[in-house]
Amino acid sequence: VDYIYWAGGGVGHLSASNYELLDSFTIGQIDIIAQTAARQIGGAFGSISLFEDIYANKNYSDVNISISDDGDPSVQNVGGFIGYIAAKGSLTQGFASGNISINTNSSITNEIGGFDGCSNDANFEEVYAVNSVIGKKNVGGLIGQLSGTITNSYARGNVIGNSQVGGLVGQMTHSDGSDENPAQYSSITNSYSVGLVELRDEERQPVDLGGLVGASSSELSTVTNSFWDIEASVMETSAGGTPKTSEELKTITTFTNAGWDFDQTWMILSENYTYPRLAFNTIEVESWTDLHNMRN
Repeated sequence: VDYIYWAGGGVGHLSASNYELLDSFTIGQIDIIAQTAARQIGGAFGSISLFEDIYANKNYSDVNISISDDGDPSVQNVGGFIGYIAAKGSLTQGFASGNISINTNSSITNEIGGFDGCSNDANFEEVYAVNSVIGKKNVGGLIGQLSGTITNSYARGNVIGNSQVGGLVGQMTHSDGSDENPAQYSSITNSYSVGLVELRDEERQPVDLGGLVGASSSELSTVTNSFWDIEASVMETSAGGTPKTSEELKTITTFTNAGWDFDQTWMILSENYTYPRLAFNTIEVESWTDLHNMRN
């Protein structure tokens, strides 16, 4: 194609007021060869844009996304579940798997995330991504560019890019304020990431690569009680968060000492052997097979 905008495995673009998205799942493969541009591409939703409340609960996507070029296309806002969200609302208890690979020569390959490419004032709670993500700028294991909040969430998988690259979030940003609505600064709470964080083009100078967060545009953004695996990431620094060894991240006291809820929200199936998972899934969903087994 020459130009593609709003492409999703389930819905390309959704705009409505005060609605709910409940118990959906999407499986498949999205392959795009673009000449000029590919924007707002998601495993389930390409884009959700409105400025009223949304509530999304227990939505799943197992979609591989591959974008290559037939020219010099700009690629922006690509996510394993949703490409771009500009909505004040909450996405809870969801997951994305399926690998995301952006293989273009364009210098514009921005906002690529394992769950969401780019958010604007959205709140993510109890979501996770288990996939590998390859982009260039603002690349994150969970969210490429975050303007909003992340709570009780995680990402596991390799993240590869050139600038603003993080195991959980590529870049934390904030929304502009007004007289009626003050600026909203991003936050990450009780979350973690595991996986290699790596420079994509070895001839380039790396800019803002971090174990948990690649970069933050404001000192008012916060990262609280959140960790990254310093061994798996091979990354000693981050724009937020605390480094932990693989052994520490498989030990329950690492998290309970930081105030994480292991009564209702989190669980570790086999201490010293497995990382924490979210308790809303009795098994960790990494594929359609897992989801099918869980629902039956």
